[in-house]
Amino acid sequence: MDKNLRKERLASVVHAATAEFFVECGQDWGVNVLPLVDQVFVSPDLHHIEIWISLSPWKKEKAQHQFEVVKKHLGELKKELATKIELRRFPEIELKLSDPESTFRILDIFGTLRSHGNTSSGDKGDITGSEEDPTDGSSQS
Repeated sequence: MDKNLRKERLASVVHAATAEFFVECGQDWGVNVLPLVDQVFVSPDLHHIEIWISLSPWKKEKAQHQFEVVKKHLGELKKELATKIELRRFPEIELKLSDPESTFRILDIFGTLRSHGNTSSGDKGDITGSEEDPTDGSSQS
């Protein structure tokens, strides 16, 4: 439990510090976008961190080039994080580009699936595995 708490706390601090770093320094990189921190994943052993970012405003045709410019400043980001987070061994950090368009499509699909699950009137797909119909009153034995 303590390990999970440390992992969550580290992810939270990295998320906040990275977002602050992008706001303070991102305008000086010659790219007309603001990198936004979407998610931070920390490995269970706390030795690796993946920071998923998206770019605002999002232009798919320019995203990869702009991401490469942001990625060039990974060393500066690591130094900034090292000053804000005291760890014996600082984790390896990897930046990844998330595509907001595909994220919205996935969320839309999940929303559609949820709405189909909520609107069916008869068999609602009993997740307990029970063969009984709770509205019937009789059991199938």
